[in-house]
Amino acid sequence: MSEPEEKSVMQLLSKSFYVDDSVSSVASRRQAEQFKAISTSVLSEANMELRKWRCSGDAGEMADGKVLGVRWNSERDSLSPCGPDDEGQSPTWTRRSLLQCVASVFDPLGLVAPFMLTGKICVQESFKEAEANWDDRLSEALCRRTSLWWSMAPRLGTVNMPRWSGIVPAAPFELHVFCDASEKGYGVVVYAVTESSSRLIYAKTKVAPLKMQTLARLEMQAAFVGASCAKVVTASLTSQPAAVHAWTDSMTTYYW
Repeated sequence: MSEPEEKSVMQLLSKSFYVDDSVSSVASRRQAEQFKAISTSVLSEANMELRKWRCSGDAGEMADGKVLGVRWNSERDSLSPCGPDDEGQSPTWTRRSLLQCVASVFDPLGLVAPFMLTGKICVQESFKEAEANWDDRLSEALCRRTSLWWSMAPRLGTVNMPRWSGIVPAAPFELHVFCDASEKGYGVVVYAVTESSSRLIYAKTKVAPLKMQTLARLEMQAAFVGASCAKVVTASLTSQPAAVHAWTDSMTTYYW
């Protein structure tokens, strides 16, 4: 391997560690083998052994696993959120059990953001019941809504998103950020758009504050979160977008 190629691998390696896991992306299988060989050799000199290697396209028993807490099927090269292990069985609904269910879904990319927003709204509703303590049963109306929401939890494992964003090095692409709000909450979704594809790469939701807010204010908060998400996504990409477009259906936000 040439010196420039080795230097490129080292730069990639320096940005790929999360605690004791190295997660990176390259353009081809050949580059993946080069990355593995060089990184293993360099770190072995410091008595740091890299193991448990997996690569896109790997099939068999090792195809299904996790990467940084997110399910990754290497054969399909797709990501899925990590849901509950109890197949969505409804517990006795208290504020504590509701919060445990919401926290049991790990979805850092926002693949099931609408599902999570509904759960967060139920948590917020539980705090409106002033007489309820952490282990008191919630009201019947809230229990029904919560049970209906949690009954969809077993379907979370069927949600799959391609790991590859469709972005090709040196090829132009754009980010499109959509923002929207309602009286219950607001959300943002970010798409990477190339000449041949459009793929969701990040989403985020928030519940509206307990104190009543005007819809115009919530729309502006959604736009603010959208701008923050665009900044985070742009900083995370190895290639910079040719343009970033933000979309809102609020004329108040547009003219602010």
